[in-house]
Amino acid sequence: MALERNVKKKPARTHDRRNIWLLILTTLLVVVSAVLFTPPNEKINQGLDIQGGLSVVLTAKSTDGEAVTPEDMEKSRAIIESRVNALGASEATVQEQGTDQILVQIPGLSDTEQALATIGRTGSLEFARLDSFTDEEVKEAIENGQYAGEGTVTDGFGNAFPSGKTEHLKVEPGTYTPIVTGADITNVTVGRASETSSDYAVNITLNSQGTKAFAEASRELVADHGLIVSAGASQVISNVPAAVLLSHFTAAWQPLLVGVNIGGAGTLVGSLASLITLQHFTSVRKVFPQTRDVSELSTAHFLSLFTLLNVAFLVVLLVVCGLCR
Repeated sequence: MALERNVKKKPARTHDRRNIWLLILTTLLVVVSAVLFTPPNEKINQGLDIQGGLSVVLTAKSTDGEAVTPEDMEKSRAIIESRVNALGASEATVQEQGTDQILVQIPGLSDTEQALATIGRTGSLEFARLDSFTDEEVKEAIENGQYAGEGTVTDGFGNAFPSGKTEHLKVEPGTYTPIVTGADITNVTVGRASETSSDYAVNITLNSQGTKAFAEASRELVADHGLIVSAGASQVISNVPAAVLLSHFTAAWQPLLVGVNIGGAGTLVGSLASLITLQHFTSVRKVFPQTRDVSELSTAHFLSLFTLLNVAFLVVLLVVCGLCR
C-alpha cells in the first residue's frame, strides 16, 4: 500500500509583507538617527583619538626632598582641575595616575601652548605694602577694592562690549616691593572662629626670616600711620587687645593711645562697653516685652542704628584728630 504526502505551500505574500515592514522600520531608524546626531561634531562627544586635543602627564616633586603624600596629590589635582575648568573646556579629564602623577586630557583644544602654561604654572604668594606699588592705576584699583571685574571685547569700530568673562587685576612683577613671599611660609591651615561659624580664615606660619620681615613692616606701618592703624585694629579685635598687640611694634605711644581710645567707637566689637550696651538692650526686651519703645525696636534695627551713629562719630573724631596733629 502506497502513502501519498500532500504538502501545502504557504503563499509568498506573507513573507514579502514582513520584508516591507522591516524596510520601513529600518528607514525610520536611519532618519531618526540622522536628525538626532546631525551635525555629528556637536551632538557626539568626540574623544582625543577623534578630534585631537591635549593629553599631558604631570609629575609631582616635593621641594624638601620628601615623598609626596596622597593629601598633596589631591590638593594638586583640585588646583589643576580648577585651572582646566577656567579654560572653558568640556569633557576634560583630570585624574591621579599612580602615586605621583596627574593625567590631564582636554579634547578639542586648539591652543595647547596656552593651556600648558596655565595648567603647569607655579602659584605664588607675596605680601607687599600698598605704598610700594609704582603703578598708579593698580594702586588706585587696590585702594578702591577693584580686584576683579567683567572683561570687555572691542569690535573693528573701536566699540567696547562686555565679554561675560571675569578678569582679575593684573600686577606686573617689579612694580612693587615684596615683604614676605611663599618661600617664607612653613605651614598653612584653614580655620574658623567657631564650629558653627560660616567665616573661614587662612592661617599661615612664617619662618624666622619671614617673621622678622613682617614685624619690621608692621612696625614701620604703625609708626607712620599709628592713629589710623590702631583705630582700624580696634574695629576688629576691640580697642584693649589692639593696644596690647600694637604696643610691640611702635614706640610712638601717643598716636597709639589716641587711636585705640577713639577706636572704641565704630563697630560693636570696637569696645567692651558697646557689647555691654547690646546685652543690656536684649535684657530690657526680655523683661519689658510689652513696652512700646522697646517692642518697636528690634535687635537688628538697634544694631543698624547703633553702628551708623558710632561710625559717624568715629569719622568725626578721626577728622578732628587729623586736623590737630
